[in-house]
Amino acid sequence: MMQYSLRRKASRLFLAMISVFTFISCGEDPIPEEPKPETVSFERLMNFNWTRVDVGKLAVIGDRLYYSNVLTPGYFKGGEQHQFSMRVFDMRFGHAFSDAFTIGVSDNRRSLIVLPNFGYADNYVSFLNSGNIPSLPLDYLLNPGWSENPNFGLNGNYLLSSWESGTTSGTMDPVFIMELNLDSNPGSPENLVLNRNQPVSKIIPLNFEVDGRKVWELISVFPFEEGWLASLDIAGLQISVQISKDGRVQPLFEKLERFVLYGVEKLPSGELFISNEEGMFYSPSGSPFELVQFARTNRDFRFKFIEDRLVVWVGDDQLFEVENYRTPAELKLVALENKGLEGFQVKDVALFEGKMYVSSNGGLMVKNEADFWVEKLVKSDPSVGIGWEVPN
Repeated sequence: MMQYSLRRKASRLFLAMISVFTFISCGEDPIPEEPKPETVSFERLMNFNWTRVDVGKLAVIGDRLYYSNVLTPGYFKGGEQHQFSMRVFDMRFGHAFSDAFTIGVSDNRRSLIVLPNFGYADNYVSFLNSGNIPSLPLDYLLNPGWSENPNFGLNGNYLLSSWESGTTSGTMDPVFIMELNLDSNPGSPENLVLNRNQPVSKIIPLNFEVDGRKVWELISVFPFEEGWLASLDIAGLQISVQISKDGRVQPLFEKLERFVLYGVEKLPSGELFISNEEGMFYSPSGSPFELVQFARTNRDFRFKFIEDRLVVWVGDDQLFEVENYRTPAELKLVALENKGLEGFQVKDVALFEGKMYVSSNGGLMVKNEADFWVEKLVKSDPSVGIGWEVPN
């Protein structure tokens, strides 16, 4: 009986404690949960004959967004997609875009294909090869280039290009500038096309060598002011230089050591930003000869300015915003939400008509600009994923 009585008392005490706890809990307002930010996924554009097709370089010029892909280049305008009616290009070469022309490489590497951006359907497409480039040997092929960076570039009516001999020794320097003959399109005189009878007026060689060694190939080319910034391979030495339209070459650094350009962008403020295999460089004056490194990475590094915001990526499915990029001591790397990009390789980024376009090896992705800047909730430091660090 004593044990039964003790059990009854213990049971009553337990029930009383529960009642008190319930009363106290019911008397308090519940703590509201913090709303989780909405995650908006990238959507893949499914237009024309590509779904999961490799899409590369993007360029906003005027009221158009030009894109490069493995099938054929084209552009967006006014919410519609337009595709150049051309044969398959080799994606390794990418494409070069200018105000008047889109330039690519034929799949057999024998021709630079110059498509007028306006009136391309009028059959004013030109093929530059040994048949119309003065003194170009029959066995010369376009150099494959590196990492889908175009190793050719148009600035005005001057085209910098890189070739290689199909035999053991070439009879012509493989890197040279072509001065192009431009005409007005008969159907629309305000637009330009290449002269059909003589598209190339003359060849301008590069007047540059190192210790008697000449330039083997162009690695990457970026139009810059009245010429180009480019990376050269000189008998196994990869350096970066400024090239003028008359063929003069000036190395960016006194010490000739490996430096391969992956990105070049000059802001409206005049500031110059450059990326290479080891990180990012900054020149407040805009001079390519006054570069200061402000971030390092151990992976292939690309970047794009979206107005005054800096976006970077390293060849996987991640995108980052760099905050305080003008003040290295306060620099911050922010991971951006990448839902919909998982497993793809980011190639380029562009803002056009209020939407963010991201090209990848899985197609062309898009989302609204406001959704693009949403920070991804990650537990680890995003700088670890891309080997990012700030120099001391």
